Amino acid sequence: MPGALSNLNLGGGSPKGPTLDTVGSIPPPPARDWPDIKLDLMNARADGWGLVPMPEMEAYLNGLLATIKKTAGTPNYPGSVHIISEIGLNANSSAGGNIFVSIGWLQSAESEDEIFAILSHEFGHIYLNHHAIFDARTAGDTSLAIVSLAWTVTNKSPTSNTWTGVDNIAVVQTLGTRVLFPAWQRSVEEQADRFGATISLRCGYSYVDGFKAFFERVIAYDQDAKARRQKLREKQLQAGREKAGQQAAAQARTQPIAPAVGGGAAQTVNQLTSIGELREAVSQYTSARVGAQASVAESLFDARAVIDDQISAQLETLHDDHGDPAAREDNLTALVRPMLGDKLPDARTEPWNAARKRGSTPLILAHYKSISDMQDLQAAANYSQALQVATTIASGPTADHAYPVFLLSNMMTLSRSAPPDTQAQVLRRNLTSRDRSWAVQTNLANRIGQKDPKQGEAFLLQQFDYFGRTSVTWPNVISWYREHGDINRAKQLATTCWTEHPEMRAACVAASQAPAQKKSDDQAGGFSKAVDKMLDQAKGLLPK
Repeated sequence: MPGALSNLNLGGGSPKGPTLDTVGSIPPPPARDWPDIKLDLMNARADGWGLVPMPEMEAYLNGLLATIKKTAGTPNYPGSVHIISEIGLNANSSAGGNIFVSIGWLQSAESEDEIFAILSHEFGHIYLNHHAIFDARTAGDTSLAIVSLAWTVTNKSPTSNTWTGVDNIAVVQTLGTRVLFPAWQRSVEEQADRFGATISLRCGYSYVDGFKAFFERVIAYDQDAKARRQKLREKQLQAGREKAGQQAAAQARTQPIAPAVGGGAAQTVNQLTSIGELREAVSQYTSARVGAQASVAESLFDARAVIDDQISAQLETLHDDHGDPAAREDNLTALVRPMLGDKLPDARTEPWNAARKRGSTPLILAHYKSISDMQDLQAAANYSQALQVATTIASGPTADHAYPVFLLSNMMTLSRSAPPDTQAQVLRRNLTSRDRSWAVQTNLANRIGQKDPKQGEAFLLQQFDYFGRTSVTWPNVISWYREHGDINRAKQLATTCWTEHPEMRAACVAASQAPAQKKSDDQAGGFSKAVDKMLDQAKGLLPK
């Protein structure tokens, strides 16, 4: 341990809450009132695809968290580490003390130093009480609106009253978006960086293989992931347009729709700039009643492409939440460099590699890693092979995991390899999981409701109670009643929702409104101010 770190002390905090401007000391923890820990965790289970059961990995990560808490002088703080199904590099913490690490980090990190950096950074937000002192600005309202629109357009095809699957990789990723993640300002992220570096260095971890590697991996990932998403989208648009034309025996146009291409559809993508316009586009799309003529099939494909592109584009802006990792690295390195001394510790690769080989962990990681292979096959419209990969993904220790069972059920639909009841049975596996997913259960309720609305409603309300009617579940329930024609019930629930959960006010009110409803009521916050129009070009894509 470098000598400069041997006498880490607790510095003073500001009257408004602790601040951290240096590396090497941390302020005393502020007094706080912890939220309901069980409810905090249930919120996480209801958010996105929920949690990934990985008992051996969780035990290892919670051992590291215990070291962090002890080093910070707060060994009795509540909260634990949990895994989320995102294949990207994401991690966040909650006001209840829980830390959530994406499975993408478990696949990508190369040493314990790097994982320790992630955990100590996230615990820094908890220790410094950032969730209470700062406006965490969770993306809840806007994200919930976009996710709700994604579910609406995927649940309700103009040409069918049954589930038709989601043949858009970006939209599938949108459906599982976590809406409760904090969107910290860069200055707040940098305070957590300093806290994490202080704890990491005191515990003898390598800065180069820890925080520096963390930042560099995030920078590289952000660039690579954006390029991959664009490549998949272009590939899928080409295959999808060809499929639409062939199925309708129509004269397929040769130019795919993409934001960079000229023409009416491309202009529409660029001009659908508000959530209000997007909601109106979804309304126009899902209310269309048409035959199977070639021109109609292509028009619907064009309209769906516009909507899908805009849904994924809107959400991508919300998830650009790393706070300029290159600048954060430069600032933190400048503070840490004088403290490193001459001896630099070696990376702790052995304990990390051992943890990834323990129990069911390697097979779980392999299954989630195969999702990218399945996406490549899906993008090329090779559904039969994609189904084979999806079957493996949702097998063994991941047979009841939320994201895998949804992908398998969805691929069964796209490949037309199994009847709806068999697809629903795959989703029902998640009912036996340790970590049940709200997203899977609401999708299952919609499928049940297509055959028997009363049974679908009963199932949805059972799940609503199971998840403790936590805040993030309300918009889906409200949308159910709106989409089934009970607008009064939807509005009653919306009032209850924003009364009990003020942070969900806009999302709940928006969920209760019929898409074509005039948004003159300012109850809906930002949504009520959305421009009440649908561009002529977008309307022109739809059959009259």
